[in-house]
Amino acid sequence: MASSSRSSSYIMNSSAAAAAAAAAAALLPGPFMHRAAALGAAAAARARGGGRQAGRARLGREPEQQQELEGEQAQQAQQQAQQQQQQQQQQAQQQQQQPRADAAGAGTLAAGVARLAIDGAPGGGERAPSPPRRSPPRSSPPPSPPPPGLLAAARAAAASGQLRTAAAACAALLAACPGHRGASLTLAEVLLAAGRPGAAAAALEAALRAAPAARGGAPDVELLHLLGVCQAAAGALDASLATLSCALRGAGDRDAAARAELEAALASALYPRGGAAAEAAAALVLEALRRDEACAPALRQAGRIAADRGLWGDAARVAVRLLARAPRDAEAQRLLARAAQEPAGMAAVLRDVGAAPGAPAALAFLGDAVKTHGGVAAAEALYCRASAAAPACSGAALSLAHALELRHDYGALLGVARRFCAAAAGDALGPLMLGAVLELPLLARLAETPHVPGGTAWLRACDWEPGPSLEARRGADAGARSCADDPAVAARWLADRGGGGGGAAAERAIEYSPAQLDALALLLTAAKACFAGGALAAAAELLAAADAPRRASAAPLHRTLVRNEAAFAGAIAQLLWDAPPPPLRHHAHAPGAGGSTGAAGASWADAAPVFLLGDSHILPGAWRVITVAGAPRLLVPLLVTGLKAWHLRAGAAFYTAHQFWRAAEALPRGAQVVLVAGEIDCREGLAAAVEKLRAALGDAVSRAAAGEPGLGAGRLTHLGFAPALLTPDRADLAPGLGLDGSHLHPRYLPLLAAALDAAIAGGASGGAGAG
Repeated sequence: MASSSRSSSYIMNSSAAAAAAAAAAALLPGPFMHRAAALGAAAAARARGGGRQAGRARLGREPEQQQELEGEQAQQAQQQAQQQQQQQQQQAQQQQQQPRADAAGAGTLAAGVARLAIDGAPGGGERAPSPPRRSPPRSSPPPSPPPPGLLAAARAAAASGQLRTAAAACAALLAACPGHRGASLTLAEVLLAAGRPGAAAAALEAALRAAPAARGGAPDVELLHLLGVCQAAAGALDASLATLSCALRGAGDRDAAARAELEAALASALYPRGGAAAEAAAALVLEALRRDEACAPALRQAGRIAADRGLWGDAARVAVRLLARAPRDAEAQRLLARAAQEPAGMAAVLRDVGAAPGAPAALAFLGDAVKTHGGVAAAEALYCRASAAAPACSGAALSLAHALELRHDYGALLGVARRFCAAAAGDALGPLMLGAVLELPLLARLAETPHVPGGTAWLRACDWEPGPSLEARRGADAGARSCADDPAVAARWLADRGGGGGGAAAERAIEYSPAQLDALALLLTAAKACFAGGALAAAAELLAAADAPRRASAAPLHRTLVRNEAAFAGAIAQLLWDAPPPPLRHHAHAPGAGGSTGAAGASWADAAPVFLLGDSHILPGAWRVITVAGAPRLLVPLLVTGLKAWHLRAGAAFYTAHQFWRAAEALPRGAQVVLVAGEIDCREGLAAAVEKLRAALGDAVSRAAAGEPGLGAGRLTHLGFAPALLTPDRADLAPGLGLDGSHLHPRYLPLLAAALDAAIAGGASGGAGAG
């Protein structure tokens, strides 16, 4: 949407606008219904070509025309206004009789609402009932004064997403200062953000009862505005219309931006009614955008209307405008994701953004928003356009590589990395010239070897010849260190295979730019793809080449924006050099590292597979051989980076769910699968859900568990060997089973093999869950 004047092209049409006047008159309470009726008629006139000035004349500036529009409805409005005035006078008289009791009772209720939210009581999607008016016992001592700075602390916590902490601070402030306006507003915003609009409305109603303005003064427009929004979100549309109409009457025309937001909120309460009411809402959106073309609530509602009507090009333009002002606007991201998956929406984005200065960065940014909300294919298209426009842009190349990773297209991912290194061949990452990456022989070989998810073609293409494990090195030298602490380990492995020394060590710490960090992350992602695809030697080559620039960073990589790529690379490096898989060509005669066994002369790639499907915790078992039911079985990874059990719930659109189901589709019919998910939920997801007031802890656990998985009811068997991983008192991991502080050492694999034996003996034939 290029300007506000363009709005009418997608939210209003002449045939429907004529009915908007009657709809507004029937739905809106009080005198405001006449203005909304005039808005509908004015929109109809503008849709017929009446023009902007003619439209403004019809918004109430010509009394004769307005009188013609209102007709009999004006008399009805006067009667309703008189009735409302009488009701307000009666309420004011009642409130004057016990103002202190009402204020204290309302403050107690608001604090109680906050406490219920903190304790995990359901907020629900329904409007909370009106609070009872109860006076506290007269013998109760006055509450203690609140600590200074409590409101500022609540607002800071809310801004950082710590909703439970913010609600607790608001509860303390409301307990000490019943009816505190700032605490009530902040609490309502917190509860609304947590998806509890009914509880938010109850808190605001309590604040309005406690406010002196409710007893004869000017209405509190800000409180009424937010209350109307909460009521609409809770489905109480009639109450929302009444509340917002009152706020509009109190606001007047002094602040155009504030009035535009009120009109947009009123439109949001009207639109769900459909039919003529939706056209009245469209008229209000037009009016709001004429007042303030940057009004975010009006733009959001315009985007909803455009999407509902299949006008995807307009929806995409609205989403882009919103994201330009608020990059983290979740509703705008969802709208863009929907629009970009439609040809008209994608065409609009490429036409309007693709030709602008800085287009590659803008397209990559929009791709991130689209990918986050499930538009993986559309995001990949945006990344492709960005990377093609700027081949030496590391950020665009890294984004495209991660998108290809989601469909396990590791061959295309390596192609992206090689093209970037060719375009930026003269650039350096500390001691490493990017052009040198093109000289790694195994990468060129993999470019000619097609990769299939779950296949072993790359395993056969790159013979893996491991160096001595950390255990073996310490047997020869008690002071030997992990490859994570000793750069000589990777360099020695590479030199032993004729690959040089892996690059000279940097003489000083380097402050990498964001572009350089992205370039380093791209190399680490390519190494991760090689490992997950079976090209263990190629992964080791890349990690050895990137080891010196990684160590040269002034800031530890786990404290930078590429911490995830660095964490994966660190775990894979330890698996390759500290606990390496056995050589490819033959099985050992007896159990070795990782419990591998088999007949002499048998190739790894010939063993029947057991698939490991899950997050990074499948890596320790990847490309190793265990014995199940007396036969060697190759553990083949299908990696889903960042997978949570919560992502597998019905209706989830996050891109990890997309990657999971793509991996599941690649499984052969009748395959045996070990599903590994839930660790990230336990480490961060459950605590975050509680802190964001999404659920109490027990409810959060149940929801996460319910998300696992959709592979088929009755076909999953839980592999309950977790107790065997722990010390006898279950206080810690058993000695020798830790790898890097996050992942298990491959020494745990005999326990997995025994659990699989038990599951098969018990009749399991499909997947197995390990958590």
